[in-house]
Amino acid sequence: MTKDHLYAQYAGYHQDVRNQRAHLAGIPLIVLGLLGLFSLLRIGPVDLAVVTAVAVLLYYAAIDARGAFISAVVFAILYGIATHLPWEVNAGAFILGWIFQLVGHRLE
Repeated sequence: MTKDHLYAQYAGYHQDVRNQRAHLAGIPLIVLGLLGLFSLLRIGPVDLAVVTAVAVLLYYAAIDARGAFISAVVFAILYGIATHLPWEVNAGAFILGWIFQLVGHRLE
């Protein structure tokens, strides 16, 4: 599957501006929450957040190198924030992010 095909498919069900804005808030909240919660789980000296982020970024790099680089910067910032938050805040961010996603798709 090519980058253009994936982007076209995504654009097909994200045309409403309210849904786009909900995703703009919801996706970073979900990533923040996941990184924060996964950072609590360790495999030896490495936390699961790093392992997960690297896996996702490798997938992104196979699709779009520029997008992977931008995502890596955003992931690093969110990871830095998430690891300094209590797990309850990360869990709340994850839940709130999904609420934004569901409301956005309902408006679509």
